[in-house]
Amino acid sequence: MKKSIILILFTLFFWGCEDFLDVNESLDNDERTTPNFMLPAVLGNMAYQHYGQAETTVYITQYVTTEFGTNAVKDRWDYRGILRYGVWRRHYFDVAGNAHKMIQFARDEGSQNYIGVGKVMMAFSFLTATDMFGDMPIL
Repeated sequence: MKKSIILILFTLFFWGCEDFLDVNESLDNDERTTPNFMLPAVLGNMAYQHYGQAETTVYITQYVTTEFGTNAVKDRWDYRGILRYGVWRRHYFDVAGNAHKMIQFARDEGSQNYIGVGKVMMAFSFLTATDMFGDMPIL
């Protein structure tokens, strides 16, 4: 009897949660926005991506210089792996991902200027990321 009750409760629990996420849609939060609100985020992330690339280049240059020369601060050299992956992630998700969405929203709106700006930002982001990492797949 106990096993039957547990089986019935488990079955009800399993089938009862099918539409749980459907009722939790917020009416206050938009899932779409206009391209003019996305452009500052794309530009800001692009600037942060360039900073990360410059910082990574400085670390690599410092490593090459101290590895083959003499330097009193060689033992204090600290290059965390998170810096490398951040540059890659910022290109694909922060810049190119948001620029891609901005282009889609601009197409829906018919905003040709934002489509052009989004394509230029994506192209420039791919250019700088390719300079840093070599050949990269396109989204």
